[in-house]
Amino acid sequence: MLPAPLHLVNANARAADHQGMLRSRARMAALPLLFAANAVLAPAQDLPVLTFTYETAQGVEEDDEEVLEPTYVRHTLLTSARQDLGDAARLTLPFRLTSRSDPREPAEGATQSVSVQPRLDLDLTDRLDLGTELILRRSDDPLFVTAGGKLQSRLKVGDVALDGWLKPLFDLYAEQPERNRQLYTASLGITYTGGGLRVSTRYRGTARFAFGEESEVDHRLSHLLTVSLRLDLGALR
Repeated sequence: MLPAPLHLVNANARAADHQGMLRSRARMAALPLLFAANAVLAPAQDLPVLTFTYETAQGVEEDDEEVLEPTYVRHTLLTSARQDLGDAARLTLPFRLTSRSDPREPAEGATQSVSVQPRLDLDLTDRLDLGTELILRRSDDPLFVTAGGKLQSRLKVGDVALDGWLKPLFDLYAEQPERNRQLYTASLGITYTGGGLRVSTRYRGTARFAFGEESEVDHRLSHLLTVSLRLDLGALR
């Protein structure tokens, strides 16, 4: 892995894949005046909380002569609006626009993708939360649409929290029906917090199937189990 150039500000370089691709990212918050005005006016007029994020990334690849050659340039704009619907409900509407181009082929132009994921969170009781999410994505290289949703819930009893979610997704390709597929992902996690100790374990399983008669996607199952432990030494004093 190559080190990140020191002259770049707010940039992180990391290996992108086994070919040695590097990515550098710079994140920037936009419209600080809008943030300040929204922070002042939102409590009084119950306005939605707006956030704007811009991200740019450039990939490079080392050729046979050990020269770094740009492979892509990507620009991403993320806007999000969050509105409290009373004391027990929140509505969030994120919108993501991404443009990607290859400096080696300027005549091809840039490709765009759009993603919208509206989310509704409900506090059913003091111990039980419920969240729903609609997932819509569209890209023109190749032209495809991803549609799906996510349903999740969280239950807390004393020092133990139990949460789970289910997410079905459908990838539909306009000119490549052999790639059409359906994905179903489920996750269940248990977390204990107390006395400066936090222990959590999570299981996630994904099932992939073909979608449509022309699809050539193979059936696949994957499973992942993680365990994490965090100790706050300051809380033990």
